[in-house]
Amino acid sequence: ARRLCQAVGVFALALIYTRQLFVVLQAVRTGILPVARDICTEYYLHRRSRGWQIFEHFLFVRIDLELNSTFEHDHELTARCETSYTRLTLPTALNLLHQNTAFVSGFAAMILTVMLAPTIGHAIHSYIVDPSKAPAPSAQEAKAGDSQHEVPEVHVQLRDLKHEVEQLRPLKSQVERLLKDMEHLQQQQQRPQ
Repeated sequence: ARRLCQAVGVFALALIYTRQLFVVLQAVRTGILPVARDICTEYYLHRRSRGWQIFEHFLFVRIDLELNSTFEHDHELTARCETSYTRLTLPTALNLLHQNTAFVSGFAAMILTVMLAPTIGHAIHSYIVDPSKAPAPSAQEAKAGDSQHEVPEVHVQLRDLKHEVEQLRPLKSQVERLLKDMEHLQQQQQRPQ
């Protein structure tokens, strides 16, 4: 479950980075900074979404005052928000992908290499290598109590305990027989003769 959560987190982060790549590509193509699109998106949500207005009340900044002062002084900005400052949409992203296929492919390869490969490698490694056969830490490492060596130390202790249990198994049946014999002797002593 931990690896699944980690993989989902890495995948979500890769999606966020990919979206940011398309936002930058759109900014380069149109010459409009992403912050202008963000302000227009905020203005759009502020005017049309009651849920968003409720969310704004929990922020430390009074967004409504900031937006009103920005849009009162620049009436052309309102018109540009509806036309040229629209946010990134799926058709726009697909068009950008078509125009910049090599660049996006290189970015995807980089994301796979930098983010997903270590996660996949770690998941595969734990299936290939048996953690119980991990080398024991040196005496210095054990004394230092370094957190990165605590897990191998626990594996070594677990392996030693398993070995002790295996050695004690034959003694268990002998102890059980002795207990039964003692109980039998006690019962014989208690009987009147």
